[in-house]
Amino acid sequence: MTNFTKEYRFNMIPLARLRQLTISNCSINDLQKIFTEASQLQSLNIHLYSISQNVKSFPTLSRLTRLILKIDNKNNPLFTTNVLSMNTMELFLWKLPRLRHFVFSGKVHIDVANGQRWEILAIDLVTFHFNFQLEIDRINDILESFCTPFWLENKRWFVAYKDHRLFSVPYFADTIASFPFYPPVHSTAPDDRFFFQHIKHIQLPEVPTVDLHFFTHIETLELRLHVSIWIEEQVNLSRS
Repeated sequence: MTNFTKEYRFNMIPLARLRQLTISNCSINDLQKIFTEASQLQSLNIHLYSISQNVKSFPTLSRLTRLILKIDNKNNPLFTTNVLSMNTMELFLWKLPRLRHFVFSGKVHIDVANGQRWEILAIDLVTFHFNFQLEIDRINDILESFCTPFWLENKRWFVAYKDHRLFSVPYFADTIASFPFYPPVHSTAPDDRFFFQHIKHIQLPEVPTVDLHFFTHIETLELRLHVSIWIEEQVNLSRS
């Protein structure tokens, strides 16, 4: 596997025989070069500044099966307006006909939060985890589009909305909790266990005055109070 950072001259690296590639601080021109020259690529982990409809002219990357894509356009002078749309997302993913595993994180346009359009785009995906950064006013309408049999029964992919993020549950759910901990109010998950069982780090600033769920996957316990028998009742220390 090859790793690149901006210190490397991208055009000095032969891409034709690569199978796996990780690259940070990537431009749309770098991405086009990858699609053009890395025809044997099977796995791509990439951090982009932005992505545009220029991907329509990209060749197909026919062997790629796994993609981790993060878009951080804060360094882009157009980041307030140049936000990834669903049309661009579709144009991009159509260039990856064998994609089966997709992880995405980044700021997106509101039209990306459309479960019905994703049903068509993600039908062949085995795993799909996303962290859409956006502001949503009518969250119930958005969540309804992710409540079809495709999402809840066929794929069993659940989503939640919290702190301006629409994200996959439990993949992008919180792993650190400070009491009192409240799971997202807006979610398609069957119950709150998806959130409590994903917590790996608990911070206890004071003795809780209400009953708490039983956390089963704690790896780090941060105490800011006197240790008492309460801990044994609420936290499974045998896994810590």
